[in-house]
Amino acid sequence: MGGDDDLPYRERARQREERLAREAARRSRGQGGADLDDAEPEARVSEKKRRRDDADDDDDGGESGSGGDGGEENGYYELVHRASKAKKEKKKAEYEAAKAAARPEFEDSADGPRALTRAILKNKGLTPQRSKSVRNPRVKKRQRFEKAKKKMASQKAVYKDGVGNKGVYEGEKSGISKVIKSVRL
Repeated sequence: MGGDDDLPYRERARQREERLAREAARRSRGQGGADLDDAEPEARVSEKKRRRDDADDDDDGGESGSGGDGGEENGYYELVHRASKAKKEKKKAEYEAAKAAARPEFEDSADGPRALTRAILKNKGLTPQRSKSVRNPRVKKRQRFEKAKKKMASQKAVYKDGVGNKGVYEGEKSGISKVIKSVRL
């Protein structure tokens, strides 16, 4: 058994019969027929919209008097429909109240000029945040030099302290990082 099995759905055949009965009653009262004046014809309405409009008429108008069969189904449907509508309206009202409460209420106290804040005094606007090293040109240059040295070392072999200075073999200890490569002239 699914979640929607207990909800009653209206029969489409019964809706169609009710609509046809209403149209027949309209025609019998003399409201039907084609308009023969020069007025613009009504816009063509799709079948789905017509069905939806008829369903809205049923909701607003109540029973159309086509017999007692299915009256309690319709009544239960109306009850469920009204309950869901009331629930939605209540939820919307709560949302509107919360939204209104969240809005800050400013007091208009124009006693004098407003106090200057630190942001106003600095007058930086939308300037992006910068690191501390950018403020010190010496440090900035040193960092750029280190970066350039690393870049150069990756492009060609650079001399790193000679083996002659140590005098002792340190091959296993130093690994490949201290291998000296000659530079072609």
